[in-house]
Amino acid sequence: MGTNGVRMRLAWCAAAAAGLQPVTATAEPSTFRLTIAADKTGPTINRDIFGQFAEHLGSGIYGGIWVGPQSSIPNVRGIRSDVVRALRAIQVPNVRWPGGCFGDNYHWRSGIGPRSKRPATLNPDWGGVIETNSFGTEEYFDFLGQIGAEAFISENVGSGTVEEAADWFEYMTSAKPTTLANQRAANGHAGSYRIKYLGLGNESWGCGGAMSADHYVEEMKRFTRYTRNYNPAQQSPTTAMKRIAVGWDSGRNSLTRYRARSRSSSCSTTIFASGRSFTSGTSPTEPRSSFSMMRNTTTATIAC
Repeated sequence: MGTNGVRMRLAWCAAAAAGLQPVTATAEPSTFRLTIAADKTGPTINRDIFGQFAEHLGSGIYGGIWVGPQSSIPNVRGIRSDVVRALRAIQVPNVRWPGGCFGDNYHWRSGIGPRSKRPATLNPDWGGVIETNSFGTEEYFDFLGQIGAEAFISENVGSGTVEEAADWFEYMTSAKPTTLANQRAANGHAGSYRIKYLGLGNESWGCGGAMSADHYVEEMKRFTRYTRNYNPAQQSPTTAMKRIAVGWDSGRNSLTRYRARSRSSSCSTTIFASGRSFTSGTSPTEPRSSFSMMRNTTTATIAC
């Protein structure tokens, strides 16, 4: 059959097929009714999703929050008054500190005691600049008190040790007269600090240790076990500190869900991935991390 014949045959088949299609009647316009129940309340949004993040990066801390007591910029105990007013105005619920990548090089003992005696260290992740450690644990909690926000401590899982993290939390939260609690009192704060959230590391897939999911979960279990909050006011289920695990980067949510479910059954783990929740364990699920939602990464919230 020639080319013209093939074209005619195809055209004939197409026409025949079209003729077999049912004729659809023109649909009548649909009518929809919308009722607004203005007298009923809707779901409550957890205010903690609007939390903020403070890292020793550029002028994020030095110059931005901390100017020192002797600065000509109006301040209260070294913390900028205009920044405090601005943050109080937007009612910041919590502030995550010290990082960020900086947090995985941060060693808390460098940031306590008289500022004139604190060591000058390097900030290798952000330009290799000198870190004076003028803004440390006491300054952070003073800042929170001035702006009316809760504490979100991100502990050093990258270059730090479990012992170092455990000591930091004893220093911050113990009400009993241990050597570390007495050191806190000598540094100006006799009572236990309140810590609402504990971040178990930071960006552990990258600057926080370049860890695989398996490696991170094993580290997370040790830090979860030994980082304790001793604050007497935070020992009930309703006031207990929440532990926040690091999610995986680049949207690989399945890895985080799979690895987190392999944790010890002594804790309940809630995984939040792109707005969906996945729960393991037996205790009630906890609020998701504010910062992880803003970063659009997966989060595991662990209640132990």
